[in-house]
Amino acid sequence: MALTQDDVITALKECYDPEIPVNIVDLGLIYEVRMKPTDVPNLQGQAEDIEVEMTLTTPGCPSSQDISNQVQQRLLRMPGVGRSEERRVGKECRSR
Repeated sequence: MALTQDDVITALKECYDPEIPVNIVDLGLIYEVRMKPTDVPNLQGQAEDIEVEMTLTTPGCPSSQDISNQVQQRLLRMPGVGRSEERRVGKECRSR
């Protein structure tokens, strides 16, 4: 079964800001998920590269590295993911 954006969003709901008991999707930190075929050797035609555009709860968030690590680790555990990249944008946090 092919990987979908909904699969990625569902996986990201397992990532939390350690200072707030709400996942990063429900906090409104995820703005966009982009997917493209991977160019990782041995995975071509079998996997997608994932790019997540997100923000943090506050500028200079002390948990930024922890959140980034959670996102990277969670996405790379998904079957069908070649690479993952997180891009931070300076938009205000929004609620969904």
